[in-house]
Amino acid sequence: MKLWFVKFAACITLSVPMAGTAQAADQMLRVQTTPMEVIVALISKESSASKARPAYLYTSYERSDRTNGRLWKERVADLPEGRIRLLVEEDGRPLDTCRQQTERDRVKQITGDSEALQKDVHAQQEDSQRAQRMLDLLPKAFLFERVGQEGRYTRIAYRPNPEYTPKSFEERVMHAMHGTVLVDEREFRLHQLDGRLEKDVSFGMGLLATLRSGSSFSTIREEVAPSIWKVAKMQTRFDGRAIFFKTINRQQQSEHSEFKALPEGTTITQAVELLLQ
Repeated sequence: MKLWFVKFAACITLSVPMAGTAQAADQMLRVQTTPMEVIVALISKESSASKARPAYLYTSYERSDRTNGRLWKERVADLPEGRIRLLVEEDGRPLDTCRQQTERDRVKQITGDSEALQKDVHAQQEDSQRAQRMLDLLPKAFLFERVGQEGRYTRIAYRPNPEYTPKSFEERVMHAMHGTVLVDEREFRLHQLDGRLEKDVSFGMGLLATLRSGSSFSTIREEVAPSIWKVAKMQTRFDGRAIFFKTINRQQQSEHSEFKALPEGTTITQAVELLLQ
């Protein structure tokens, strides 16, 4: 990795005139980098960035299994200790007075209920670990092609590398994905990641698990502050069956907006008070 950065520093120093603009430097960097080098740099930068988790308030719209298929609007306090959610609307309608009070009482109780936040942290950690495994698998299990430039973002297509042998069912599912990565190549940060299964993936001759062709996911992130990237949109659709043909049907659509940074050291009690204002 160090040699790679040295190589590009040398290329830029020798090739870009002193009077060149930042735009010319960016263009030169894009010309010199291969898709694989962009992906490797992206993974390194995202791994480092994931260790920091600044506290934020934001608004979430979500329709998923968690919401029983309803469209929920929630105010969310995202803290290092976990996420605190306050439901304010369902299917575009404000909650009635009774339900509003129930929600406010539930959120107030969180200040003395560490288990609720621990469950959320555990779920977030699983999602983060799954996403990190997907990123880590990219350079080993896929082939890449630069397919276009969209403003500040570079679009790179990926497809399974036939020479890679998956080591688990999860890797088999990931390895069967075709999709694209949209990268901010100035900072090597992930803006968008899409994937789609082009064929069914089965385990145990289909008796233990099968995910069907067409299952897909999409994640879009935005830079809400310098070097701070947050998920703005997420869509997941996985269809299949598990042990003894139990149906798998995981659907989720969510959008996050109105991000507001919270002061460092914001406590759970302070976050709850902000949500209830």
